Order: sequence, then C-alpha cells, then structure tokens
Amino acid sequence: MRGAQRFKGREDIFEQIETLALSAQPPVLLLYGGRRTGKTSALKYLPQRVGSELVPLLVDLQGAASATTLEAVAEYLAEEAIAAARKSRNLRLPEPDPRSLQRDPFPALQKWLKTIEAIAPQKRFLLCLDEFERLSEVVQETGSRAPLNFLRHVLQHRDRWILLFSGSHTLDELDDYWSDYLINTKSLRVTYLQRDRARELILRPIPDFPNIYEPEAVDSILELDSGKFWYSWALEYRLIEKRTPR
Repeated sequence: MRGAQRFKGREDIFEQIETLALSAQPPVLLLYGGRRTGKTSALKYLPQRVGSELVPLLVDLQGAASATTLEAVAEYLAEEAIAAARKSRNLRLPEPDPRSLQRDPFPALQKWLKTIEAIAPQKRFLLCLDEFERLSEVVQETGSRAPLNFLRHVLQHRDRWILLFSGSHTLDELDDYWSDYLINTKSLRVTYLQRDRARELILRPIPDFPNIYEPEAVDSILELDSGKFWYSWALEYRLIEKRTPR
C-alpha cells in the first residue's frame, strides 16, 4: 500500500501547518496528542500534503537521546535532516564541516544552515522534531543546554527555518526551562481519528479495494480500534497482506 493513498484525515492539521509555516512571521509549532494518535504518521506524510516550497525535515529525537556528547547530538541532527530532505523533496543537502563539528558542534550547525539556504534560496525548511521531550534527556546526559540554545538561535535568526516540536506534552507539563525556548508557540492538537475517517480507512485503505466487509465487521473493528490511527492501519495492513497473492 502506498502511504499517500492509505493516509486518511488530518486535513485540518496539514492546512494549519502549511499556512503557519509560510506566513510572514511563523510561530514555533507544537504538535501534541496522546500516544498512538498518529502524530508521527502525519509528519511522515506531511511532504505529500504541503507545497513544494516547504521542505519538511523529520528528525526522530529518540535516536538523539542515546548520544552522550554534544558532537554526537549535532551529527545525528544533521544526518537525519540530510536523509529527510532527500526522501521528502529529492533535495541533496551538503554535510556540515566535520572538523568544525568536532571543535564546536552547534556553531558549526549554524554555519551549515546558512550554506543550505544558499543552495536552496526559494525554499523554507520545516524542522520537525518528533518526540521532542527527549531533548530533556540530552540536556541531562551532556550537562549542557547547547542543543536548546541552538534551536533558539534558529528561531531568532534564521527566517527561513521553522521549528515544529511534536510530542505528548503541552508547555505547562514541561520543565520550567522550556519556557525560555518555546517562544511564540502555536499549539496544534492531534486527536484520535474521527469515526467517519476510520470507517473510510477500513473500507478503502487503497483505491479500488474490494468490498469485503459486512457492516457488523466494520463496527467491530471500530470498537476495537477506538479511533487510534495506528491500530486501524496495522489491522488493515495485515488483512490486505493476507489477501495478496504470493
């Protein structure tokens, strides 16, 4: 199944993200919701739902949380962003200077952002930090807030870079120091999939999918799923897999 075809709903979220990211003075975006509400799935399909002038760069910060040095954190951010640009827009970004990364990682990333802007002058970059709460673990492990200071620098000095934080916490649930970094924030809540969208996902996960369900079966799936996008998708994937000739 192709991702763009099987992704259902979230049109309001996609529209808000694109509108805000392309505005004259974009805010920091905070995408929040409970576990398994589809935040990560929405971010994965975001490149297909916004205009080509916007380059979403999805970075999963669960990987950064295992780093023990600032250099490793900076390298991870750059590697993830480079891979995301290639995947989302077939855009090949340069790597940051390795010697500069070793000497002073986050000032090196600041210079790297300028280089990227020069090679793609018509683009805006949406840095999507999924599981952003893991940055608290980075701060604790490294004993430094340099990663957060870097993000604040991006917010204040890089007009063509927009920050999107995605997680399960709101501002008032975070440690106090976060208020110094999440400035001018627009919160976007992701809830469980609406019942009509979940029903559409079950009945037509891909175009031309045959009508194989009795109404009672659809109702049973909806009751089991309770609007959790991930479970709907996983169930549909397994059912389609069973029906696909090998």
